[in-house]
Amino acid sequence: MKQFAIVLALAAVASGQDPKPTMIGPHRLGESFDEWMIAAKLDLTDICGQHPRSDKRMDYKQVCKTLTTLKAGGKGWFRLEDYKNDATFTWSFINARTTTAESLHLTPAATVLAQLTQAYGMATANRVVPYQNALGAKWECLEADWMLPDGAIIMAKETIDSLAHFSRWTKVTFYTKEAAAALANQPKLPNPFLTK
Repeated sequence: MKQFAIVLALAAVASGQDPKPTMIGPHRLGESFDEWMIAAKLDLTDICGQHPRSDKRMDYKQVCKTLTTLKAGGKGWFRLEDYKNDATFTWSFINARTTTAESLHLTPAATVLAQLTQAYGMATANRVVPYQNALGAKWECLEADWMLPDGAIIMAKETIDSLAHFSRWTKVTFYTKEAAAALANQPKLPNPFLTK
């Protein structure tokens, strides 16, 4: 499937067409800050305006500061809650553009992977990863990756928290082509446990 995604990307370039951009709901991965604000239905002027002290919907002063920094090209992130789909999306920005989006879902992993497959086609890679806690209990978690024609990468990973209470959740991370390349080209950190 990896070769298929690469062939699609090459075919789009060869035909002079740009590959279809990766969409996440109303958002385009890699969109500008202003485009993101419109899709998120947020109004910076309203957020930074005057609000009665009794209005506790958000910490307007902090949200205004964060969004103003992101709009000016600062590096950072902003979290949006998707109560309808029981998910949280954290958007990362560099130079006033989205670079990654990370979503956390309490929905079962099989459901999240089915939704991703419906939206983006078959995964490039699927894995079942075994886990075991200190008491010997074993679980299997699902993981899947998508390589998309526009160079974006999606990585989905089911995780288990068995320390305080048992819960399963799925993290889905969307990377722009540039963010994926930066991640792949990160220098290896020296191993602090090896002697020199």
